[in-house]
Amino acid sequence: MDKNRYSEWIDASLSFISLEMFLYYRVQGLGIIDVELVEEFPNLQLKSQLEQDKLKKLRHIIISELWILGAYELIRFIDEKCKRRNKNGNYTVEIKEDTKTKLKNVFGLFNQLRTPLAKLERPSSSEHILYSQIADSFWNENKGVGWKIYSTNPKDRLEMGTFYRKDLADSLLELLKQLKEDILLINKKD
Repeated sequence: MDKNRYSEWIDASLSFISLEMFLYYRVQGLGIIDVELVEEFPNLQLKSQLEQDKLKKLRHIIISELWILGAYELIRFIDEKCKRRNKNGNYTVEIKEDTKTKLKNVFGLFNQLRTPLAKLERPSSSEHILYSQIADSFWNENKGVGWKIYSTNPKDRLEMGTFYRKDLADSLLELLKQLKEDILLINKKD
């Protein structure tokens, strides 16, 4: 297992113990799956037509899709937690403005992919209308599994969005590191 990447996930999870215990385990679980997928990808025989290689590729895609769905739910929960107020009207979790912006951006990225993966419909917050209503998976020899989502813009031009699981994992990991710093600052104040 890539000890450096895994230890980044572990480190990012530690601050969530004081926030929500289940987040601690969720972050670590997503980290384990992320590292396994990153390490598994170079060993996949992408051009092979052997049945066992096809099954390994299918498994990798399905686990990657499930990882996206789990990561999305984690981000959604964190977003809701940061918007929640207690009885005194104060936010239950206060984060810096740049972290709020990063959270919004990462949440938006995951939402663009999560909705077609899970519901086969267009994201409700999108100004684009999905053309295919599904995320088509593909392989990139350098970046791993990715998805293409086709949409039309208001001028009826066809556009394509491309998402890579590893890039999304990197963006989530960076967000979690930034949240960790904010949560540590909050805990020092208390």
